[in-house]
Amino acid sequence: MGLLFWIAIIVIPLWAYFAYQFLSTGRLAPLLSPSFKIGDLPALNGKLCIVTGATSGIGRVTAVALAAKGANVIATSRKSHSRGKGLEIANDMQKEVGDMASTLGSSPGDLVFMPLNLASLSSVKSFGHEFAVAYNSSLDILVLNAGVMHTDFGLTEDGFEMQRGTNHIGHFFLTKLLMDNLMQAPQARVVAVSSLAHMMGTPDIGTHTDVP
Repeated sequence: MGLLFWIAIIVIPLWAYFAYQFLSTGRLAPLLSPSFKIGDLPALNGKLCIVTGATSGIGRVTAVALAAKGANVIATSRKSHSRGKGLEIANDMQKEVGDMASTLGSSPGDLVFMPLNLASLSSVKSFGHEFAVAYNSSLDILVLNAGVMHTDFGLTEDGFEMQRGTNHIGHFFLTKLLMDNLMQAPQARVVAVSSLAHMMGTPDIGTHTDVP
């Protein structure tokens, strides 16, 4: 019998076994039993939340779900080039909030749009100022969801490598600006959405502004 036969009979089952052991006992275990559902969220009426990268993908679902459970949600995005377009997207999302709240039997909160480009520290600073003026209150939940992936090499306007500048430094600066508001909340939560991609490489902190 050929080599491929023995690979199929021995190697693949062994690989599958060890992969299962890792998944069931390691950091990926929650993926095996995704039993948590949107309906399991507690009522969030009166809570104020910010979700970055909230007009598509996971961020959009998160923002809609939080608002459907009663939270007042600020949805941010860099993709909406004008505030008018952002308001149009927010109106569409608010309709989704109403539909989900109706399904869940909950009392929905409001969802509004505010522009934020995490690849620009000046944009982050402007957002922090605008938030402070519009919402002189505590911030209960901050979801750091926005990010870019697998982009061509480039630098942010502040000189950071694009992925690191957007996904990490921009969010770090945003959290710092909002820290006083978070500290005012009795049980504030900061949720950073991450990726398994970090397992495929080793970061070189010293080259964040170097050209290839």
